[in-house]
Amino acid sequence: MGFFVSRDGNYHEGDMQSGDIPCSQRPSLYATWDGIQWQPEQPATATARIDAESLADIQRDKLVRMLFEILYDHESRLRVLEVKPTITKPQYRNALLTIYKALP
Repeated sequence: MGFFVSRDGNYHEGDMQSGDIPCSQRPSLYATWDGIQWQPEQPATATARIDAESLADIQRDKLVRMLFEILYDHESRLRVLEVKPTITKPQYRNALLTIYKALP
């Protein structure tokens, strides 16, 4: 089986097609071909991609959205009882994403 990059930059495995460039196997899903070798995904790019994917998961999945609303409501009630300043939904979402990223 061969590994190739097509003219439009898409990676594929299998049979070579017209205009394909032979290459080594892609080391990871997010590595990019620079015309000579595979370049690893940059940490800033990876962080931005993970943030966007996490946010998209939260916005897409109705169960996750429902749980977010319930947890946000509970946090708001606890803050009132503990006489703490209020927190907005974006602040709460960012706090949850920070906890999520810290998980092993």
